[in-house]
Amino acid sequence: MTIKQVLVAVDDPGISRHVLSVAAGLAARFSAKLVCLYVIPPMLALPFDEVVQEAAQRAQARATQYRALFEGVARAHDLRTEWRLVHGLPNEEAIVHARYSDLVVIARGNPLPPAPSSFPLWPEHVVLAAGRPVIAVPREGSFAMTGKHILVAWNASREATRAVNDALPLLKAANAVDVLLINPGEAHEGPGGHGEEPGADIAAHLARHDIRSNVHVEGAGKESIGQRIAVRAIELNADLIVAGAFGYPRWREMILGGVTQHLLAEASIPILLSQ
Repeated sequence: MTIKQVLVAVDDPGISRHVLSVAAGLAARFSAKLVCLYVIPPMLALPFDEVVQEAAQRAQARATQYRALFEGVARAHDLRTEWRLVHGLPNEEAIVHARYSDLVVIARGNPLPPAPSSFPLWPEHVVLAAGRPVIAVPREGSFAMTGKHILVAWNASREATRAVNDALPLLKAANAVDVLLINPGEAHEGPGGHGEEPGADIAAHLARHDIRSNVHVEGAGKESIGQRIAVRAIELNADLIVAGAFGYPRWREMILGGVTQHLLAEASIPILLSQ
């Protein structure tokens, strides 16, 4: 199993370059095709034809700006690329296009629901609905080396199992892999829990794929589990967290688990989420 296509969805000219750089670096590592998706949202709520026309012109100008930025980053990495400009609701379009890619890269912001009058991209929406792994990149920072040192947040759940196996190509390519278990034996465990020695089974599973890992079994202390994962990632010098996404989508609503919410809010490095 390897990565053949990386999809990057962009929505903010101020942060798109470093998100594109993360996606391009990952595509280059696996000799994968890089697809950039930009969605022009609907203008139907605007009351006047002139206002609609001006808004459409601004959206088209932004699309041209994004395409030039994308093509510049792609040239620097000598990648096979595809530019996709579509009209619709950004999250719905991202979900559709994500289903036919091996890995998705999206900027992340505040995990609270967006205002109904705006149309930002939300990686948590995409991961809960698309069935593909999503790397959520902070809107501030530089992450050119994403995936060289990976921290796996492991709790023996179905979601964590899916995340680890979706991330196997990245884990095999990493220079270092740490596996973190916090309060094993508590909530969110899968059937059977961690076994007699917490961490031993996941380490053995990774070893069968020629992935060496260091297992850390710890308590959360006074921090939440999500906060503790974020802190340990920094202490271990990780540049990517792999975690299961707890939650489920509902019509016009998204329900996230507490650990996922805390990770999205607290982690200062990219997070690979999968469900």
